[in-house]
Amino acid sequence: MWGLRRFSVVNPLAKEESPMKRTIIFLVPLALAVVLIAAACSSSPAATTPPSSGDTPGVSFNPSPIDAKTVSMISQALSQAPGGGQQTGIWVSGNGEVSATPDIATLNIGIDVVRDTVDAARTDAANAMDAVVKSLTANGIKQEDIKTQYFSIQPRYTYTRDQPVLQGYQVSNSASVKIRKLDTVGKAIDDASKAGGNLTRINSISFTLDKPELAASQARELARKDATV
Repeated sequence: MWGLRRFSVVNPLAKEESPMKRTIIFLVPLALAVVLIAAACSSSPAATTPPSSGDTPGVSFNPSPIDAKTVSMISQALSQAPGGGQQTGIWVSGNGEVSATPDIATLNIGIDVVRDTVDAARTDAANAMDAVVKSLTANGIKQEDIKTQYFSIQPRYTYTRDQPVLQGYQVSNSASVKIRKLDTVGKAIDDASKAGGNLTRINSISFTLDKPELAASQARELARKDATV
């Protein structure tokens, strides 16, 4: 069974009064493979010759060989079975669509610092990120919902007559923040930006479901019910 999902999210921070929507669509092709293998055997009346040793007294078995037509049927069925190079069976498809309102916002926020030395860049970046994290927790965001996503230290060069000249070192640090109270998103971003000052970078913000598997399961069930032969 395969699923194709399509998501559509309306920013809940927009001033329009239309409700937030997240649409999940699953396209579920269902395959029912039917393969029939037939074999025929015929039996003849019990023989009147005396039984040989090891046979049941008074009974003998004389199975007829499978005829050419039956062999052809079996060969054709096997060639069309899965792995035989051809698709067999009945194929049906159905669509399932579920709309849900986003219940969390995911903020990607970072600090970017360039200083003459690695120590200076790292220290300033750490202080700025600490201030950002304190601001986020002050807005009711739990510590476990703030996770470091990226950290790097890179030298910065300029080029004079194709010769590199070291200008300093850049430290970049970004975190993924899960905001569960959507009515606090705007204030949380404003406060975090002020806390980090000119070093703050707001990389992205998205709205989604904390547990999308429930809506996905409902969409799959609707697709299954929609599938008809």
